[in-house]
Amino acid sequence: MVRATALLVYTQPHPVLVVEKGEPPHFLHDPRLTPWQNFCSEAVSTTVVKNIFYPLEVAQTLMQTKAPDARDGVFPTLTHLYTTYGFSSLFRGNIAANISGNVLALGGYAVGMMMDRTTFENRIAIFLASIVPAQLLVAALYPLQVAKVRMITTPSKYADVIQTLKTIHEEEGPKGLFRGLGFTLVETIPALATTYAGFEFAAFMFRKARQDMSLSENIIYGILGTFIAAMLHYPFDTAKKIVQSKKAVSENDGVLKTLAEEGEKHGLVGLYKGFSAQLVKLPSLLLERAVFKATQVYFLRANGYNPPYLHPALTA
Repeated sequence: MVRATALLVYTQPHPVLVVEKGEPPHFLHDPRLTPWQNFCSEAVSTTVVKNIFYPLEVAQTLMQTKAPDARDGVFPTLTHLYTTYGFSSLFRGNIAANISGNVLALGGYAVGMMMDRTTFENRIAIFLASIVPAQLLVAALYPLQVAKVRMITTPSKYADVIQTLKTIHEEEGPKGLFRGLGFTLVETIPALATTYAGFEFAAFMFRKARQDMSLSENIIYGILGTFIAAMLHYPFDTAKKIVQSKKAVSENDGVLKTLAEEGEKHGLVGLYKGFSAQLVKLPSLLLERAVFKATQVYFLRANGYNPPYLHPALTA
């Protein structure tokens, strides 16, 4: 969800931000850096922050799928994993997550760059133009998401990425690698729309026009919008992870059926298992931007720019 917010909310250049070259900067782009340096900055920030918060993802997934290693609470689950299996158990499926996360992040950066060069003024047109390539990336990388969930929930059977993908394909066929994909592609649109609407609602509550926001306010309102969207869509994420974690028992064993069954068995509380981890992860965008900025500082200094490296308008 946080990545979705960054992709959608920040596809338009911020109106008040102007850099030294006179070009409108993208949220993930500084025109004084080469494309490769911008890509590296994004990859570093994504990898560092994702790995810092990854144990929360492991605990959250275990609780959502009600796996044997899940306990009643995020931190009890993490404590159980550490004391029983060791430190490495906190990073089950991490390689698959890093690969998919970095490719999606860099894909989002590329989409943003393309959007910066479009003449779209209508927000609906901007939304549609940004969602299509993102959907293609999600579909291409989806088997890695399935592999990550399987490695977290059933580590005794699924040991590494290649072995997991191979085992799923041999036992379940290609369909096994894409369980829940159809729902994911359909659900992305309302999820992003809700995130964007949440951002606008947060800005409305604080009575701040978008063109008057500073970069930090933009990020904070984005996090508030993400929280609103996460509250609404978390039960669907729970059902999707349950679907990803096990073999299909019938052709109709999909996300919506699973959602209905889980709601009937465990109620609303069951569908929000692990949500506290989601709350802890929400501010990760702030840390991600800090690491991103620090990496850009390194490249800017290498290119001959001395601190303060940002134009005053960027810190307004």
